[in-house]
Order: sequence, then structure tokens, then C-alpha cells
Amino acid sequence: MQISFDDSQLPERTVNSDTAKTSELTLVKYDHFQGLFKMHTNIVYGTYQRNGRMLETHPYFYLDLNAGDPIAYLNGEPTDCCGLFAADRIDSMFLTRSVHLIEDRQKQANEFFNQLRQRNMDPPEFNVIAGNHTDWEGCLQPIIDQLPPHWTLGMIFHDPWGVPSYETLVKLSQEPKLARVDIVIAFQVVAEKRSDGAFGKEDRDRLKSFMEKVNKKTFIIREPEGNNQWTFLIASNWKSYPEWTEAGFHRVDSPTGQDIIQRLTLTQKEQDAIPDPNQFGMFDDKEVAD
Repeated sequence: MQISFDDSQLPERTVNSDTAKTSELTLVKYDHFQGLFKMHTNIVYGTYQRNGRMLETHPYFYLDLNAGDPIAYLNGEPTDCCGLFAADRIDSMFLTRSVHLIEDRQKQANEFFNQLRQRNMDPPEFNVIAGNHTDWEGCLQPIIDQLPPHWTLGMIFHDPWGVPSYETLVKLSQEPKLARVDIVIAFQVVAEKRSDGAFGKEDRDRLKSFMEKVNKKTFIIREPEGNNQWTFLIASNWKSYPEWTEAGFHRVDSPTGQDIIQRLTLTQKEQDAIPDPNQFGMFDDKEVAD
């Protein structure tokens, strides 16, 4: 459900220092998301500006499938998390906005709503939805229905606790209104569990299957970080989507990108069995958009 504007629903936010601790890898995630988002919004702004009155008629579309906590406390200092950072930047840059933050925990959804109210970011442009991001009819379809029929640009961000919701992302990519909306996933692979358990072969096949099924033609992957192999995957229909090699982001069809995908989806034994590293190219024959 969407959070209403009844002030009685807005609790005073309290900070639990035991649960609000943020790891070094989460800091890297925030930094990289912010860098990606700044680049993305700059490109979209320039595109709209060059095309007549599109800044006035077309929103920047942002859909966060796992909004989480709006604020993290780092050494006692508040820091905007990804969804709140994105909403704030969209509000400052674009004349029309379509921002949707989905969170399945009521407390966190209320806190997000509270933060947006404090910053004068109100519906219908800024929306907090307390619900499950896999609920197509209840959460996702109403959001899509609000969009213009053509030329909406923006980002879908997915930062799951475990395995990404690949089926939902594939379905979103097949919506005509979202053809020019990029998908960004932040997720962990957990190298030591590749061959068994929650992140076994079936899960590894899901990543490869997602890249084959999603209605996007350009993929960029970040060098994995930490023991759990935290990474980003960007899926876009823009052929010239820029790499960010300084931060470890590489096109999947590049030698470095293919090496990363191998390490994320194959065990060491499976990697050693490949006679030619370049044989892993899944996307060599795919057409990509200009």
C-alpha cells in the first residue's frame, strides 16, 4: 500500500546504534551508487534538454525495489542511503519526477515517508509504497500506468538481501514504457557457497539466464569486493553506456568484464576447464542500441 499523508502515521525516528552499523563494503556501495547516479542523471538531463520541452513533459523515473533504511549512521554521523540520495538529487535537477520507493517493512517505509516530508518531497511525484516489490498488480503495474507512453528515461535500482528477483526484473524490462530505463543491481555472490547451498549452481545459472532473457543489450559489471563478492550489474539498451573503469566497472563484452563474469558464475574448477577465456562471450552476436 502507499503511505498516506496522515501526520499521525509519522513516528519520531529513533536510532538503534546496534543495527545501524555500516560496513566498509557498504560505504563503497554508497560511493559507487552515488557516482553512477550522478553520471546517469547528468546524461538524462542533457538528453531531455536537447529534445525540446522534454524537461517539462517527461519525468526522471526512479524505482527502488528495496528502499531499506533512509539514513545510515556512520561513526555517529547521518548519511543518506541510496534511495534518499536519489530522491534528493532528482528533486534538485528535474522539473518533473516519478520517484517510487518500495519497502516491505512498515517501520522503514514510515521513516522514508517522514524523511521525504521533511524535505518537501511529496506525492504524486515522490511515493513510498509499503509492500513487496514482486507484487506486480499491487505495486508495480500502478507505477507503470502513470508513465508517459514514450521516451521515459531513468533507473530501476535493486539491492536485495539475497538472490536478486530476476523474474521481476525481466518482466519490468519487457514493458514498452521502460525500454529506455536502465536496471542497476547491487548484490552478493558468496564465492564460498557457489557449489552448494543458497548460492549453488542453480543460482549461478540464474545470473547468466537473466542476462540472456532481460530486454537489455548492454551490460556492465563491477569487480567483486570482499569475501561475499559484492558487485553491481548494469543492464541498459544504450550501446554507448560509459564504463567507470577507475571504480572497477567494465562492459561484460570486454576481456575484463568477461573475466569478472567467469569468476562470478563459475567455480575455480570450471574456470580451469575453459581452454580459451574468450570462449565465455555470451553477447558477441547481440545487437545493441545506439
